[in-house]
Amino acid sequence: MGTNNTNNAGNAIGEKTYIFNLNGTLTEPKAKIDSEMLDLLKKLITAGNYIGIMTGSSWKSVLNQVIYQVPEKEQYLLNFIYPLTCNGNAMYTHWPRYGWIPEYETGLSDDNHTRVKHALNKISVCRDKCYGKQIEYFVGQYTFAAMGHNAPVSEKMSYDPDRSKRKEIALHLAKELYDFEVYVSGNSSIDIVKRGMNKKLGIDRLMARVRASKGDVTYIGNEIFEGGADYLVQDMGLNNYSVSCVKETKEFIRRLIPTGRKQ
Repeated sequence: MGTNNTNNAGNAIGEKTYIFNLNGTLTEPKAKIDSEMLDLLKKLITAGNYIGIMTGSSWKSVLNQVIYQVPEKEQYLLNFIYPLTCNGNAMYTHWPRYGWIPEYETGLSDDNHTRVKHALNKISVCRDKCYGKQIEYFVGQYTFAAMGHNAPVSEKMSYDPDRSKRKEIALHLAKELYDFEVYVSGNSSIDIVKRGMNKKLGIDRLMARVRASKGDVTYIGNEIFEGGADYLVQDMGLNNYSVSCVKETKEFIRRLIPTGRKQ
């Protein structure tokens, strides 16, 4: 079951901001958002709230998993959804006349690109078969996929369920890339970002964009535990709610809906 980590995470909604992790929280890993979850988000938005979508994945992944699944007649909902991709290294805003526009996008210097690629190229864990590239760069972030980025979800989930394999790799990378942050993420990946260019950056930028105070923001994620990709929300002092699956996310939102009056 999900765990409410603060006193305010489940309070009445209205003029609040709910930031959801994507894979494992809003959707099954790498899957498209289902119609039931879309309907729940719609109810949150029509009650007067903003939605943030946080992910270590790329903007293309968010488009395919969420944005393109919003029905044509409900495109107005996009004006209240703020995707934060690459662990907060980019945020996108939807404008009715212009469509999606980057609110900001970070990047890396040529020297940092070289350093990260050099460190990652020394790592190879695929024994028999790799499903696509192991190393990919998105906005401000490198992702190392142990099984390859196109590996079947079932194989990703069975590769390193206790995270021990990737923790060992991450420790090695963190020593070499001392001025970067290295995260074990998802089921088979490791994310690397420049120190300070992380989810806190994204959350701070989103809060400024919608003029939200810290008390009006709740983060919902499936990795809010020590060593997890969402754990920094604890250090930020944000209201947060830990879930273990999409079903628990839906249950959390349903508990908010009956009290969804503007305050």
